[in-house]
Amino acid sequence: MKKQQIIKELSKYLSYYQILEILKKQTGLNKNQLFFCEDININQKDIEIIKQKLEDNIPYEYIINKAEFYSLDFYVDSRVLIPRNDTEIMVTEAIKEINENNKIDYIDI
Repeated sequence: MKKQQIIKELSKYLSYYQILEILKKQTGLNKNQLFFCEDININQKDIEIIKQKLEDNIPYEYIINKAEFYSLDFYVDSRVLIPRNDTEIMVTEAIKEINENNKIDYIDI
């Protein structure tokens, strides 16, 4: 399938970066390989399955089974909550507070 056709079909749902991440997962190619190839070994049925998942409001992170938290990639699926940016801010503040007070009297509930 032509890369531009795939991008066009998925751009309704995802950013360019997210499309590349899905293509990396589906094909096993890295970002540089995807950049230089015109034809991608993925069929229309796979694209339709991805589109259906997105239409069913399945988070993009569950589709690629990856979410970033503190610049680290974590495996995620429907059994795991997807880390959010607000959580990173909260953790940063907690670490700052612990370092300033040299105390560890905190509970994560």
